[in-house]
Amino acid sequence: MSIRTSIITSATRDGVTCNARMRRLRFIAIVSAFTTFALIAVSSHLSRWIVVPRSPIYTLGNVQPPFLFPASANWDGTRFVSIASEGYFYDPDRRSTVAFFPFYPLCAAILSRIIPIGVSNALLLVANSAFVLSVLGILQIATRRDEEGNVDNAALYTVFSVVLFPTSVFFRLCYSDALMLLLAVLLTLGMQRRWNVIILALIVGLASATRPVGIGLTLPLLLHIWQNSDGWSGFATRCIVLLPLMCSGLIVYMIYLQVAFGDASAFATTQRHWWRRVPSSVSDHVIALATLEPIRAVYDSSSAAYWGRGLIGTPMFSLRFANPIYFIAMLTLVAFGAWRRWLDTKDVLLSAAFLLIPYVSHSFQTCFAAEGRYSSIVFPAYIVAGRLLSECHRIAVVLFFTYCIFMLAAYSALFAAWYDII
Repeated sequence: MSIRTSIITSATRDGVTCNARMRRLRFIAIVSAFTTFALIAVSSHLSRWIVVPRSPIYTLGNVQPPFLFPASANWDGTRFVSIASEGYFYDPDRRSTVAFFPFYPLCAAILSRIIPIGVSNALLLVANSAFVLSVLGILQIATRRDEEGNVDNAALYTVFSVVLFPTSVFFRLCYSDALMLLLAVLLTLGMQRRWNVIILALIVGLASATRPVGIGLTLPLLLHIWQNSDGWSGFATRCIVLLPLMCSGLIVYMIYLQVAFGDASAFATTQRHWWRRVPSSVSDHVIALATLEPIRAVYDSSSAAYWGRGLIGTPMFSLRFANPIYFIAMLTLVAFGAWRRWLDTKDVLLSAAFLLIPYVSHSFQTCFAAEGRYSSIVFPAYIVAGRLLSECHRIAVVLFFTYCIFMLAAYSALFAAWYDII
C-alpha cells in the first residue's frame, strides 16, 4: 500500500469514527431531553403527595390542559393558552396578555389547526420540540469548538448542563423560553456557517416577536455584518436594509397593538402591573443598578425584595433566593469562557444582551424575580460549563448533576402545586 493510499484510508476511517461519535452524541442528547421531560412530568403529577397544593391562581377557562403534563399550563402558561385560543386583550388598569409576545402562541395556534390536538397540547409540543432542536444545536456548536481532544466528555457534559440546569424546567412548560433559545442557537449556527444575512436578520426578527430580550440578538448579528463588510460604507448600507428586518417582529406587533388597542406600546405599559416596587427617580434607579442593589436586596430582610416574603420559606427550594445565584453563575461562566477564549465576541455579546436587558429594564421593579429563568437562555454558558466539567473528577461531576436533577424535580413539583417559583 502506498503512503498516499494509507493517508486517504486513515482519513476516511477518522471521518467514519467522527460521524459515528456525533450520531451517538445526538442520540444521547435526544434521550436526555425526553428523559428529563418525563422526570418533570412525573414530579408534577406526584406534587400533590410531595407538597401541600395551593388553589389555582388562574384558570384555562373552557380549554383543556395539556394531556400528558396538565401542570405545564400553570401560571403564565394560562395566558399563552388564552392568546393562542382567544387572541389578545388589553386593559390599562390591570395585567393584560399583551405583555406576552405573539410568535410562540401564534406557532401553537397554527399547529393546533393543522393537527387536531388542542391549543394547550400544541403549546407544549412547540416548546418541547424547540428545546430538543436547541439541545442538538448546542451540541453541534460545542463539538465544533472543542479543540483539546476530549470532545466526547466536553460535548456530553454540555448537553447534560443544558437539560439538567434547574431553571431549564421552563423550557418544558407552556412558556416561550424554549423557542427563544432555539432562535438564539440558530442565529449562532447560521453565523458560524455563513448563512445569508437576510436569513439571519429574519431569525432575529422572529426573536423580537418572541420575547422582549430577543431584540438583543441584533448585537452579535451587527458584529457579524461588520466583520463581513467592506468598510464603513458597506456596513452602513447593509444595516439600513437589514435593521428593519431584525426588528420586524417587534414592529409588526406594535402596529397590531396600535390598530387593535390604540397603544403601540401596550406591551410595555402593562408591565407596571407586575412591578413590586418603583424607583423614586431615574437617578436613584441608575445608582441602584450600578451598585447591584437588586441583587443585594434579595438577601436584605428589611427590603421589599427580600426572598423570604415569598410563599416558599426554605432557601433551598426558593427560586427567589436562588435567582441572584443563577444570574451570577451564568455571568461568571461567560466571563471565564471569554477569558479562556472558549467563547468569541459574538457569544459574549449574545450572553450580555440576555443577561443585562432584563437586569437593566426591570430587575429593580420586579425584585429580581425570574432572573434565574431568564439566565437559562444564555446557552454559551453551558458550553463553558461542559468544558469545565470535563476537567473535573468524575465523582464531583456526578454529585453536581445529582443536585441538578433533584432541584429540577423540586421546581417541577412546586410549579405544579401553584407555588410562585419565579
